[in-house]
Amino acid sequence: MPPKKKLVVKTLAEKCQALKELEKGIPNKDIAKKYGVPKNTILTWLANKEKLFSALEKSSSKKRKIRDGKFSEIDFVVFKWFVSQRSKNIPIDGTILKKKAKSYAQELGVEDFKASDGWLGKWKKR
Repeated sequence: MPPKKKLVVKTLAEKCQALKELEKGIPNKDIAKKYGVPKNTILTWLANKEKLFSALEKSSSKKRKIRDGKFSEIDFVVFKWFVSQRSKNIPIDGTILKKKAKSYAQELGVEDFKASDGWLGKWKKR
């Protein structure tokens, strides 16, 4: 049996750079060789081109994967509320955020949402 290839993970910036090179007319196989990934990986990046470029605009170039939280709708609504409160110079702490997230979850009909410390930490990170 031939040895398995080592998994190569590229940053969003590297993926987008490879796609830009592809647009310039550089062949798939040359780009795959340059970045050390299989040719089908380049095709996968091409299929997700819009997502990759928009994710790169929104985040740092060091990020490697595009991830949405399990409750992205709640995260988004809580973030909008948070921004509006902060624009009014109202201090917001974690307890208030968790209570607001629970109330929004009820309004949106999400039953399995728990505004835990883990959720809060990940929400802050996102």
